[in-house]
Amino acid sequence: MVRRFYNWEERLAEAFSSCENAPFSYGAHDCCLFTADMIKVITGKDIAEGLRGYDTLRKARYRIKKRGGFEAMLDGIFSGLGCPEINPRQATAGDAIYVKSEIEEALGIVDLNGLYFLIADDVGMKAFPLRESADRRFIKKAWRIG
Repeated sequence: MVRRFYNWEERLAEAFSSCENAPFSYGAHDCCLFTADMIKVITGKDIAEGLRGYDTLRKARYRIKKRGGFEAMLDGIFSGLGCPEINPRQATAGDAIYVKSEIEEALGIVDLNGLYFLIADDVGMKAFPLRESADRRFIKKAWRIG
């Protein structure tokens, strides 16, 4: 099982600050790689190691499709790391969140306060309430990281 660095909270806070104004870009700052980068900051493990290298939505979708689809890809990545799936209501700071609406899927990470999950946005990150929100119905899965 992957473990968090002893100072993971400080590291994650710095990483959040560093991408506050990052423009959305497939293969650099998108929902999957933003979360993968945050997980790497807190654990040292790159969950997107075999996924990196795309620069368009089409190329990203192709890579994801080769891995069985977004949800199946995430299940494989997290189970391979020994990160257990948890009830999304139990997710805390640094845990991964999978959301799916009628039009899109995304991977996010729970903020340091444990109140929001963050997803890469047009500029920086967008925060969604984790617990008490209509958005919660889109939260399909969560994994304990470390």
